[in-house]
Amino acid sequence: MILEVLDFMVKFLIDSNSFISAYRNFYACDIVAAYWKKLSEHIQTKEIVLLDMVKSELENGNDSLPEWVNNQNFEICSHISPRVINNYSNVMNYIQTCGFYNDKGLASWARNEVADPWLVAAAMEYGYIIVTFERGDRNLTTRNKVGKVKIPDVASHFNVICIDLYDMMRRLKMNIQ
Repeated sequence: MILEVLDFMVKFLIDSNSFISAYRNFYACDIVAAYWKKLSEHIQTKEIVLLDMVKSELENGNDSLPEWVNNQNFEICSHISPRVINNYSNVMNYIQTCGFYNDKGLASWARNEVADPWLVAAAMEYGYIIVTFERGDRNLTTRNKVGKVKIPDVASHFNVICIDLYDMMRRLKMNIQ
């Protein structure tokens, strides 16, 4: 019997905070250019994917990050595909019915310009790993509803993996010496 091995490439779907924090706080382009060069290499190989809504968020910045983003050849994931839209409905239904979030939390994710629920929906559809600096709330309870919905908490419910930027860098062997 011949066993076929599928060549499966892991793809990372990056939240805007992972770009913005890296750019403004950790890896300034003029100081750590090697980081941005390595990141570009992984963008070229399509290992790093950008949700169209995240791209829009990044393009609205008032520094040189939008220019860098626009100069990259990202694989863009559209949030308007029918299956992603269906997943989005499931995500929103979950946050409305799980009992962990108050009205403020629900309203924050229901805004049209918020990419977070769409990140989870796209990752569900395409098997992406979400990269975000958000940390889940390990103490969610229906007795004390919270006003901030966090990507890792919702992603976990849908069996979507969330990691931070450094975990992605390790997985991609992005050494910036």
